Amino acid sequence: MRLFLACLLPDAVARDIARETATMRAAVPAVRWVPAERLHLTMKFLGIRPEHDVAAVRDAVASVTDRVRPFDATIGQIGAFPNFSRPRVVWLGMQPDTTFAELAGALDRRLHGLGYALESRPFHAHVTLGRVNGALPGRQCDVLRDARERLQVSWSLPVREVSVVRSTLGAGGARYETLTTLPLGGT
Repeated sequence: MRLFLACLLPDAVARDIARETATMRAAVPAVRWVPAERLHLTMKFLGIRPEHDVAAVRDAVASVTDRVRPFDATIGQIGAFPNFSRPRVVWLGMQPDTTFAELAGALDRRLHGLGYALESRPFHAHVTLGRVNGALPGRQCDVLRDARERLQVSWSLPVREVSVVRSTLGAGGARYETLTTLPLGGT
């Protein structure tokens, strides 16, 4: 099974993000936009794992989340990896990025003890809005760049848990199933 760790968004926040970004989504059809019900913050992608790994992953994540206090975050400004001239991923940033980075680092180190590879890139907390294959045609890069200036909305996200999620690829995109949710601070 294909697994990842995530902070899931409340349904109302995900729907509001989709509504507020609808004009941008319509103006840049070359981007494969993530539907509202699949918006989330990936803490760590675990890859294809046997089903019996879920219990060990759950226990490892719980050993980290028990020691992290719940916190509040803000979802906001649009960005692109690697940049708006050659976007491959369009995202919304999250603050405080350092708190997410500390949590992701602790999860990464703990899972490394189970044989998972350490992340090679620094963690950047974000919600993926869409992915790009190849170069964007016409002025679509400019539309994305302009959207960064026009979208002046932010959303509050109470971060209270980390979920272990199964992703099943198929026609119409991935389907997500939350296998287990581990509360922060033992709440």
